[in-house]
Amino acid sequence: RAASTSANPYPYPTTSHPSPHQIFHLPKNATRADVKARYFDLVRIYHPDSPLARAGGVSTETAHARFQAIASAYAILSGKKPAADLDDPDADGFGGTARASYHDLSTAMWRARQRRRAELDTGLDERWKERMMTGALVVVRL
Repeated sequence: RAASTSANPYPYPTTSHPSPHQIFHLPKNATRADVKARYFDLVRIYHPDSPLARAGGVSTETAHARFQAIASAYAILSGKKPAADLDDPDADGFGGTARASYHDLSTAMWRARQRRRAELDTGLDERWKERMMTGALVVVRL
């Protein structure tokens, strides 16, 4: 299938950290149906394997990065991924860290968390042994 020669109706924003609304070229009061329809349009245009993307003259790495940004923006706008504040470019998941999660823990923090878990679980490990012995004694006496 040949690429269309018409101009791209939704050019990718030139700012360094575009907001999801800038990527989708939609107003902030857009409905979910508008977001979904625009997502399918953008995927058709910017998917790295699309003839439209290949005809755009961008490298495959750039096309892939744009496609990832579109997917992330769709997750935010559709409500699947939380965004602290859509007006703040560093809080929407494109340029900074919105909040710390357990996936972003440093090694020392992870080890301390595992150590606390181990301290809390030590009683559980010994209880099952005691219950097995008690059960075995009950079965033997019968």
